[in-house]
Amino acid sequence: MAEEAELVAFGLKRAGLRSTIVRVDNERQFLDALRAETPDLILSDFSLPQFDGMSALRLAKERAPEIPFIFVSGTIGEERAIEALRLGATDYVLKTNLTRLPPVVRRAMQEAEDGRTKRRIEQQLRDMVETSQDWIWEVDAAGRYTFCSPGVRDMLGHEPAYLIGQHFLAGVHPDDRPTLEAALPPSKPSSQHPRLL
Repeated sequence: MAEEAELVAFGLKRAGLRSTIVRVDNERQFLDALRAETPDLILSDFSLPQFDGMSALRLAKERAPEIPFIFVSGTIGEERAIEALRLGATDYVLKTNLTRLPPVVRRAMQEAEDGRTKRRIEQQLRDMVETSQDWIWEVDAAGRYTFCSPGVRDMLGHEPAYLIGQHFLAGVHPDDRPTLEAALPPSKPSSQHPRLL
């Protein structure tokens, strides 16, 4: 196992990927390593002397689901690979083809960074919407509210949940409704049998 870890470290270094590798052999060491310092990436074999890769994957997805998890295995059958990916593995690399590992690692790290950036932006937007004094809303294709920000309380005196599901025209004065309806683009009819390409 130590020799294989050295091969992995050498392959990553040769590809220009600087890394600090913490090698663990059992569940306790794995959990300790996750708690001690959140890793950027987890590389795992399928079978370990005192542990197994699928158990490591399940624990990783419970404790740190945002960390990419890549299997590095000597042999992996198609069913096993599909099951691993279904359970949340990012990818897998065969030990007989370790030249594939650096690009897989780069892609996994980039996807993880993109995910963190997306979550940060989404949180910033949520914070802005929740604290805004303006009424921010969203309607579906049928014109019914699917989201209303807390600002609606000050503007209309309603709780946001009160408007969800109501058509936005319900709040328009009857005298103004024909003018507004005329200005709106015609709604597209929904198809019960969409065309698939």
